[in-house]
Amino acid sequence: MTLPPPPDALEACVVVPARDEEALVGACIAALAAQRDVERDAVEVILVLDRCTDATATRAREAALAGGVRLHVVDAPADGVGHARRHGMDLACARLFAAGRPHGLIATTRRARRRPRRAPSVLGRLARPHRRHLRGDRRPGAA
Repeated sequence: MTLPPPPDALEACVVVPARDEEALVGACIAALAAQRDVERDAVEVILVLDRCTDATATRAREAALAGGVRLHVVDAPADGVGHARRHGMDLACARLFAAGRPHGLIATTRRARRRPRRAPSVLGRLARPHRRHLRGDRRPGAA
């Protein structure tokens, strides 16, 4: 599957590896939709399906549509959450580079069901005036 070009405003990609998470993926997407102080065009979600046999993709699309979240659903290239996460991270990196944001934020979850309310706090970092974390330097006083 070829993804559409990223929007120019893209600053962050959230990678969600998922295997049979239809009951929980909607809450994860809804948590992302509930974020505040972050422009919608600045964030997108890449849902990577890891051998799903249920309606995970359908539920995620429904939640994304309801919440106004830009969502891309892709299949993992091999079995296992590690392959799914790696594939999503590679896609996110390529999209951020294509948008001219080589220091953009890439966030991932352990799985769709893990702490869906944490996503807004992670993405809230985009709204902060100091973007030290986007460069990957977390040392105190680092520029």
